[in-house]
Amino acid sequence: MPQSQIEELPALKKQKLTPDNPDGPDEIPLHHRPNAVQSFEGPEKVLEVWFKYPKDIAEERESEAACRLEAVQKVERKDGKLSETDIEASKFGLRVVSRETWQDMLDLVRCQIMSVMSNEHCDAFVLSESSLFVYRNRVILKTCGTTTLLKAVTKLLEIAGSVGLTEVDDIFYCRKNFLYPDNQLFPHSSFSDECTFLDEYFDGSGYVMGKTNGDHWYLYISDCETESVVESQNDQTIEILMSDLSRPAAKKFYKDADFVSSQHLTQTSGIADILPGSIIDDFMFDPCGYSMNGLRGEEYFTIHVTPQPQCSYASFETNATGENLEELVNKVLKIFEPGQFTVTLFGNMQVTSKLHNSFPREMFDCKRTSKTLYEFDNNYKLSFNHYIASAPSQNSPRFSVLKNPPSPSAIAIVEDQPKPVDGANNA
Repeated sequence: MPQSQIEELPALKKQKLTPDNPDGPDEIPLHHRPNAVQSFEGPEKVLEVWFKYPKDIAEERESEAACRLEAVQKVERKDGKLSETDIEASKFGLRVVSRETWQDMLDLVRCQIMSVMSNEHCDAFVLSESSLFVYRNRVILKTCGTTTLLKAVTKLLEIAGSVGLTEVDDIFYCRKNFLYPDNQLFPHSSFSDECTFLDEYFDGSGYVMGKTNGDHWYLYISDCETESVVESQNDQTIEILMSDLSRPAAKKFYKDADFVSSQHLTQTSGIADILPGSIIDDFMFDPCGYSMNGLRGEEYFTIHVTPQPQCSYASFETNATGENLEELVNKVLKIFEPGQFTVTLFGNMQVTSKLHNSFPREMFDCKRTSKTLYEFDNNYKLSFNHYIASAPSQNSPRFSVLKNPPSPSAIAIVEDQPKPVDGANNA
């Protein structure tokens, strides 16, 4: 396995809690208590910002980094792996920003850095609420719970300016509809509020994909009149947002008597096999919950799991472009066995030529109930697909509460168009 640089915080204090005793002791922090009065909000908010690197500075920094890396690599390495020194030598742009500075930004979001892993392209941070990925001129911040992700925007722009990145090239913000919208803090009280907040910093537009009276997905995207740096590169993101995880699948993500380690869980669950050749940083929370980041060259992938039965949820995200999409999705679904899930594929014209036919009407014993295809003015395309099991299995947390599961004939396929954002308070 390729070398990685990983720093970790001490593990959280263990608590006595099992799937058979899901309430746990009162001293467990609210966001780690499965049956707290307010259940945990698994669906994440995601912000991705690309910065323009002035051409002369980019060429100079790339040349300097390449020379430093070449110098350290002249030392003979029998295993051929990059050392920590190699990785540090390759950093420039946003990657030279210190961990302490990123934590200052995350304090505004209300989450903490748990560990960090690096390769020659990216620094990947596991957070107390999801993940942060830092490239030389791009940041991806993904946070769950009641975090205030958008409050990081001012600090992020300040940090970018400190390393010479003063112009935003592209901005994307997205999220699924919340399970518990009334628990969210400003500016995440509604998508309209989020759009208004983002409009203070960027020129962009908001869209709603899917059924507004069912599972749907929000997107805010920059309005680009000229070709951006991103458009000339392969840029694709696939998200799989899963809920109603089967009881056997969810049980793996508790620290019960069968738990060995987060690394053992990553291997035995099949997560390590999703993108072979990746380096992985994983973290198991007390008393339950799991997060991981993976890096493979310039590609990343990340998984976050909330296993509590009344709000079970797992998410998968990657920018990998060389995989068979249907096979990739089925690998992930096999691990978590969801009763319903949403798949979004978002990318530029360089990688989305087959986007319209990427996903079949049925996947993993689930039928597609909603599909949205959209082409944006900035050369990006989006495919939104929502699937639900026609009848939950006895291992589904929905089985005991869903008295009349829909028949296959009652499920309609809707070829939607995105809904305009008109101030409606849909969370």
